[in-house]
Amino acid sequence: MPSVIAIDAKGRVDRTRTLQDIPGLIGQPDRLLWVDFEHPPTADQLARLGELFDLPARTLLHLVKQHRGPRAVRFLKCRLVVIFDVGLDPHDGVQTSELVHLIGENYLITTHPPQSNVIPLAAQAIEVEIATFGYTVSTLTYSILDQLVGRYDTVIGQIQGEVDQLRQRILQHHESEGVDDIYRLNQQLGELRQVMSPEEALIGSMHSPQSASETPDLTDAFQDVSIDLQTTIGSIDQMANLVSGLLDTYESLKSDALNLLVKRLTVLSIMLALVALIPALFGISINDPSWPFRTGYVGYALNVLGMALLGWLVWIVARRIGWIK
Repeated sequence: MPSVIAIDAKGRVDRTRTLQDIPGLIGQPDRLLWVDFEHPPTADQLARLGELFDLPARTLLHLVKQHRGPRAVRFLKCRLVVIFDVGLDPHDGVQTSELVHLIGENYLITTHPPQSNVIPLAAQAIEVEIATFGYTVSTLTYSILDQLVGRYDTVIGQIQGEVDQLRQRILQHHESEGVDDIYRLNQQLGELRQVMSPEEALIGSMHSPQSASETPDLTDAFQDVSIDLQTTIGSIDQMANLVSGLLDTYESLKSDALNLLVKRLTVLSIMLALVALIPALFGISINDPSWPFRTGYVGYALNVLGMALLGWLVWIVARRIGWIK
């Protein structure tokens, strides 16, 4: 069953109503109605809504259809606004949930999936919002926008924490696994921007058709939400640039590490080549009849000593020219 909330001109909220109570309430000019569906309404419920609010079936079908993105449409008797709640799943990435609104002069009809709690949270706060911003449908839609932008801030904060951790991992530990996280974060940021960017232009459509009845404080509150959303989108762009820069940084660090490895291998090759000169010139044992020693073991020792001295000399030279640190 849908949730039905009735609000009178004094700001008193009645949450005990059902669809059966709407006929006695809808004709009252000092009454606001908010009908919310946690699941798509059935065909019978759509037909009942059409009778109660005098809405055509084509308009009501938007409550059950899947929309490809945010949108705002002005119909003859109401406005349709589709926005999206977002969440982060550790396995599936960004998850989006459609929030569909039919906004009339004195009513609001919404649908949302069970995994999204933006609209229920907004419904819990309407007493405070009406006391602050006045008795109008725009107050109800503002409450939804305020909760939604707060959700966006939470998601952006989670991604910001991941970006900071990834930056430390790449710069301090040069983790190769960080590359996969870079691509994942880039994808998530792109999906979030694709959802949020169009919604910035839809905030104006969330006003009541009788927007002239809004208080200046409510108009300012809508403007504040718009600025918050712009700031959130700006944060997404900044993090996307930072994540892309981390990939360049990682590739640069790996390139430096590869160059250092090549230099060390070059030094090692030179050392081995020079060391091999001694046995190549004198044989495996330095042993000449005119020399004072008679056994080949002393010659072996001299060979080893000569090779060690040459290797040490090459190592010192490599360190002085900066090939080995």
